[in-house]
Amino acid sequence: MPLPDPRAGYRLVDADTHDPATELGGILRGLAAHGAWMRDTVVELTGAPPARIVATGAPVRRNDRLAALMASLAGSPLPVVDLDAPVAAGAAALAAEREGLTAHCEAPVRTVPAAHLAAPVLRARFARALAESSADSAPRAAASIPEGAS
Repeated sequence: MPLPDPRAGYRLVDADTHDPATELGGILRGLAAHGAWMRDTVVELTGAPPARIVATGAPVRRNDRLAALMASLAGSPLPVVDLDAPVAAGAAALAAEREGLTAHCEAPVRTVPAAHLAAPVLRARFARALAESSADSAPRAAASIPEGAS
């Protein structure tokens, strides 16, 4: 289950940390794998895959490589909302629809094809790093306080 940890950092697995391009590629693969993990968790919790996944936000909209990695891990092309402020625009469109000012409207979407990569290998690497990280940050037994101590 996703458990946010404000102290968490990142570490590259099987990558040269002295090469900025390699580091950035590792970060993008990690972000994409994290998204796949979140999707898998939703499926686990609800018992059903989502009918449709649409990506929003500047990082995925501005970075085709990230979007392609996410599509690969999802196993299908990825629709990406092509707006500068998708949440604000969506809220405005919903308000306009509810007030009867306009008919149903949809955000402009572009579809990003899956990257040609070994998605199972990326999933396995992410799972291994996650397991190692979870083991490193497993809760420790709390110190006991003797009865009557204050």
